[in-house]
Amino acid sequence: MRACAEEGCYMAVPLFDSHALCSPSGQIHYVAPTSMKLSSMFTLPATSLLLTVLVGAPCLSHAYIRPLHMSQSQPQQSMSQPAASSPSTSSATSPTFLAGIDRRNLLTKGFLGGAAAAFTGTFTLTTGAQKAGADVPAEGIEAPDFSLPSSLGKPLSLADLTKGGKYTVLYFFPQVFTSSCTLEAKAFQRDIDNYKKLNAQIVGVSVDESDKQTDFKSECGLDFILLSDKGAKVSEAYGSALDIPFLGRFSNRQTYIISPDGKLVKVFTNVESKVKKHSEEVLEALKALQA
Repeated sequence: MRACAEEGCYMAVPLFDSHALCSPSGQIHYVAPTSMKLSSMFTLPATSLLLTVLVGAPCLSHAYIRPLHMSQSQPQQSMSQPAASSPSTSSATSPTFLAGIDRRNLLTKGFLGGAAAAFTGTFTLTTGAQKAGADVPAEGIEAPDFSLPSSLGKPLSLADLTKGGKYTVLYFFPQVFTSSCTLEAKAFQRDIDNYKKLNAQIVGVSVDESDKQTDFKSECGLDFILLSDKGAKVSEAYGSALDIPFLGRFSNRQTYIISPDGKLVKVFTNVESKVKKHSEEVLEALKALQA
């Protein structure tokens, strides 16, 4: 792979029953099943190889290709054909994956370890290959208490968040810098003024360490708090912990509205299929709660 990088070429790497296309920088751009001819992996210029990938768990036996960006001068037919012939995944349950896996992780941890960032950030629908944590708390009960490291540089508890008399939109997400998590965070940020008008604050929770969350917050321009739930203990208390074989424990993509008196007043568990519009439905729920 080092020689490939020095020569500035792309390289096809066999992975179990799939092939990965590695860029000169050592990133995996997408994975294709072995039934797909390798020649079709090189039909686009390097500048157009900004792709996302859906990889089935746990044996990587399923994959489809979805172009994220194509140059205007390049026809898209060559990439759309493999996607159509791939294993069926409905649009409602086909999450988007961030292309890009760090080469160091790939070499030191193997593909499954190196793919964790791309995999966990979006594939949070519970399947037979994944094990959800505790049951989701019912609406109307006291929200589980917690104290977690925050992007403010100090631990924050639920009591700290509610003492200002605001509604708290506590949203759990799998991993920073992944595609769907970035879309979701930016959507909340886009609507931040509307939340303030409704006396509500946004608080994000993931298993990432605080320094990574701080970088994510800065890069995305987020004006709300992120909490580091390393080990997913709080995620488990909220029924949002997700165990993925070989990859570890993460936060499932779920959202909870907590009232100023600390009660769970609204729970959203079907978020993955509508990440872009999720903030809108949360705002509507807040309006209904205050009507």
